[in-house]
Amino acid sequence: MRQIAETERRWLDESNLVLFYFEETNPSGLGSAFEMGYAIARGVPVLFVDEKRTSHTEWLGIHCTGTFNTLDAALDAMVEILGLDSSRLGDGERSM
Repeated sequence: MRQIAETERRWLDESNLVLFYFEETNPSGLGSAFEMGYAIARGVPVLFVDEKRTSHTEWLGIHCTGTFNTLDAALDAMVEILGLDSSRLGDGERSM
């Protein structure tokens, strides 16, 4: 478990942006909540897709750069924040 945590912290240290996707069926999200706080404390933009929509996830979202109801909306914001060419991503249907 410690090796997993250290690896995830290293990934967060190397990140320019972090996207968290709390699916409605996700049973906990506790690990993601820690990672979200870690990224925010480091000044990394955090995008949060909140399908759960509970008082706990609402509280997490308040601290993020952006909170979204859909993954597509968060991906559009990610493309904009990172200055990516959306026509080169995946199916090319994403627009800004």
